[in-house]
Amino acid sequence: MTLEEIKAIPDDWITVEQMADFLKCDEQALRMQAKKDRESIDYLGPVTIGKRTKFWKPAVVTHFERLKGA
Repeated sequence: MTLEEIKAIPDDWITVEQMADFLKCDEQALRMQAKKDRESIDYLGPVTIGKRTKFWKPAVVTHFERLKGA
C-alpha cells in the first residue's frame, strides 16, 4: 500500500491491516505496540475502541508527507 492509496481511503480511519501493509510490518506486532507502547507510535493517531485498533488517517498522511518533504 502506498501513501496515495492511504489518501484514497474514503474513511478517516485506517485499519491495523491497512497500516501494517503500508508500513510493511507485522500486523500483530503493530496491534500489540498500539496497546502496550502507544507513546512510541502516538504520531500515527492510534485509537483502540473495545478490541479494535485504528489509526487516524489525517495524522498518518500529515506525518508521512512531512517526511517526504524533509
